[in-house]
Amino acid sequence: MTTHSPLPVGAILRSPQSVFGDRVYFVTRGHRHWIRDGRWFAQHDRRWPEDVRDVPVELLASFLPGGPAPLA
Repeated sequence: MTTHSPLPVGAILRSPQSVFGDRVYFVTRGHRHWIRDGRWFAQHDRRWPEDVRDVPVELLASFLPGGPAPLA
């Protein structure tokens, strides 16, 4: 069995080579929000790729779909 450390609040996740493709998501309050623009990282004091966690597809799919992650 694989165990994962708990996700931080507002985690940034991706599941490469899955149905999600190369999309990166901001997850919060049970929803996943597609980060469609790289400027989102700078506007939210996040770093690419350091703040992105690769997770199993089942974990990413467990979050309900939300709208796109908004730019500030």
